[in-house]
Amino acid sequence: MLLTGMGDDKPHRIYWDHLLLNASQVTKPLHRPAREPMELVTYLGRKPDKVELGPGSFDLKTEIGPQVELQVPVMFAAMSYGAVSLNVHESLARAAAEAGTLWNTGEGGLHTKLYKYANNTIVQVASGRFGVHAQYLNAGRVVEIKIGQELSRVSAGICG
Repeated sequence: MLLTGMGDDKPHRIYWDHLLLNASQVTKPLHRPAREPMELVTYLGRKPDKVELGPGSFDLKTEIGPQVELQVPVMFAAMSYGAVSLNVHESLARAAAEAGTLWNTGEGGLHTKLYKYANNTIVQVASGRFGVHAQYLNAGRVVEIKIGQELSRVSAGICG
């Protein structure tokens, strides 16, 4: 039996290379792409109840809270440091940094070697508070508070 690590010896299709984002469900279809450009930038953060503009201008009067801008509207799901190795966490952090998106530490804390990826890191705090301390909370761009463990999981994102 042929064994492989971190991969597969069979010629399976790489689905990431064939990912298609169909934005026509969220915007009108493009008739002329040069005239109607579309972007997939996504913003994470608190949404104001209403937006007010200054009189006779397009100056924003409403104070908007901190926002995290994602160029790629795909984020990596949470995987706990206790469930996966440091190599897996580092691979996710590096991939998120290169892709311009975010990865999530899960509830197992974060190795100090990965603090340099803070701009692409969501640090998670769950009921067990595994690995949670002030340095950890400041080692991410977003703090996710995981309130439930089952399918009724609710998260509150705090951007900073």
